[in-house]
Amino acid sequence: MTVRILPTPEADRAWLHSLMVPYFAELVPHLPAPGPDYNDDVWTDAGRHALTLLNGAIPMGFALVRDEPSGRRELAEFYITPDHRRQGLGVQAVDLTLRHFPGSWILGVAAGSASAAPFWDHCLPSLPSVRQLRKGPPLTPYQSHSFTFRVSP
Repeated sequence: MTVRILPTPEADRAWLHSLMVPYFAELVPHLPAPGPDYNDDVWTDAGRHALTLLNGAIPMGFALVRDEPSGRRELAEFYITPDHRRQGLGVQAVDLTLRHFPGSWILGVAAGSASAAPFWDHCLPSLPSVRQLRKGPPLTPYQSHSFTFRVSP
């Protein structure tokens, strides 16, 4: 199948929230699930971007990107549904997402998910468009580490 990314329309707000619940349960199981208005700023703030990740025509996850005042972007949230994992689709979706927004990036790696660190530690170095990759300290108490890097167009 062909992996694609599309902007998530506001009409898909309920769909995005329906994926946020299992996403947060996986990453921070000790915290309550986010409310339905958790990502409202995605549709009102020009510096926030919600992307639907597709396997062909089938939605398989989402990416939330935030523009920082410094000009750097943060891959704030990234989720692939369990039935689409371990097929290389997530790596393809990361590549498409990053190349859609070339420039400087930061990404925090969730400590609560056993699969997050192995995925990101493998994925980012494998992408030809990722340059100047640096591993750093966690950005929040819920992260194991972070990465900074540049993405060429």
